[in-house]
Amino acid sequence: MSKHTQVRASVRRRKVAHIAAISRRSTVNNCTIPAKVDNPTPYNNKTIDAAYEWYDKIREERIAYLKKHFSGKKQRNPRKNKHPWYMLTKGKCYNYEQRATSYGMCTDYFPVPSETKVLNQKNQTKKLNHTEYMEARVQYKLKQWEVENPCPVITDGSTKDLFEEQYLPQWKKAREEAEEHIRDLVVSMYHKLKIVGNKVDYSKGKMRPEVIATVKDEDMKGHHVVHPKLKTTDKLYIKATNAAQNAMDKDSAIVDADLLNHKETEKRPLIQAKRQHREAA
Repeated sequence: MSKHTQVRASVRRRKVAHIAAISRRSTVNNCTIPAKVDNPTPYNNKTIDAAYEWYDKIREERIAYLKKHFSGKKQRNPRKNKHPWYMLTKGKCYNYEQRATSYGMCTDYFPVPSETKVLNQKNQTKKLNHTEYMEARVQYKLKQWEVENPCPVITDGSTKDLFEEQYLPQWKKAREEAEEHIRDLVVSMYHKLKIVGNKVDYSKGKMRPEVIATVKDEDMKGHHVVHPKLKTTDKLYIKATNAAQNAMDKDSAIVDADLLNHKETEKRPLIQAKRQHREAA
């Protein structure tokens, strides 16, 4: 092949490539040329007619829904608060419906929550306090236990299980024991023990109790802090004693220190040296 033939072939390939690039600007993929569809459906709306039909259907269904659930309130100028059908309702909304009131059944314009308000309430996250958070942790752990130990009988009432009296009481007893253990575990992890000390108020000449420190219950021994169950050699007792001693060293008005359990129904004396010294004085 001569040099001139190669040049002509190269020019010809460039022209073909240029024509192909121009033709790709109008294709079915970028919707510039409508595709030919034998049976147009709402989900295949590439033809103009199918698109218009699907648009009109959605518009009619939406308008019917708004008339049924958001019929609005009577206005002197109805065009003043005109709302587009394709937007979510917002603000104060009313619906003409029948409701039971204190004086009987009544048909009137009653306030209803807007679609924007319902959507915000559904998507917003509520911050839990400490007690609600611990209860949520207990329910989460209890659900995990039920997945690992499912109920042996059907309890939805659809059918009568012949072995309900034999297996159900045992499962309920095991579930109650697991729930009690889970609650003790969650409380030990997320609830700190309080150390209460009697502090002298020199202005009034009285003593008032005050929380001087807190300790974390890592060994699950803070549920019962009485002498036989919580020994002086336990890690919790040593940690609580050190925390109370540090608080008393910083504040000389603190007389003594007691350790409370998680439910604050029991207390264990930690330091009584200053109390005995003041009573002797």
